[in-house]
Amino acid sequence: MSSELERLYELHDEIDKKAQRWNRVLPVGDFRGVAAGGTVEVVVSADGRISKITIHEGWRDTTSNEELGARILEAYTDATTAVMQDWGEAFDDDEEEDDPEPTPIPPLADSFAEAMDRHVTEAGPELAERTFNRLAELLQEVVDKLDEAEEIIKERLTAEYEGADGADTVCVTLQGTGALVDVDIDPDWLVSRHAANITKRVSQALIAARRKVSDAVPDDIMAGTPLARVYELLADPDALIYELSH
Repeated sequence: MSSELERLYELHDEIDKKAQRWNRVLPVGDFRGVAAGGTVEVVVSADGRISKITIHEGWRDTTSNEELGARILEAYTDATTAVMQDWGEAFDDDEEEDDPEPTPIPPLADSFAEAMDRHVTEAGPELAERTFNRLAELLQEVVDKLDEAEEIIKERLTAEYEGADGADTVCVTLQGTGALVDVDIDPDWLVSRHAANITKRVSQALIAARRKVSDAVPDDIMAGTPLARVYELLADPDALIYELSH
């Protein structure tokens, strides 16, 4: 196997091992945070995304209309702090563990190398040289475009996305990561509203913000980046061989 091909798979394995280590220390379950004497409650999942926001009766005893959005943020911070504490403890424990084995790309690298050898032998010296030149170009493409791909991913995840309820009385702002940034509630609208009605409207705004995030941040983190095609090829050796030889 050429040194270029080895380096291409090394890059894949490095990313894969980091992802595995990250995933195995992620917290499990839901985490609850409260504010305003327990009358404002936020539940987040193990990945820090909001599962539920609840406003209970009695919130007005400790919180003004203008402060309710801030109290929701306070409860969210309380919940995510619990997540981070759990994650920090798990991460410290995992530091003592061995690195995970990289996930093999089907077929395994040895099989891919054999397929490359057969292809080059059958193709002849001229096409063989072009194939390995193209492999070197592909590796250089990964190196050249890695920073650009990382910047696109960073921009998506740090951008802010707003969602509102049907009457535009509540606006929830989320980051691309799903983190809660702001909750803006019309204080005049709150004057005579029951807690259940407030909870419903906040939930509507949260769902709308989530849709914005979902539309902007693809499940495949590399999608839409300059490296999307390369990672697709790494998952399909036959397509990679075809790409290198044409």
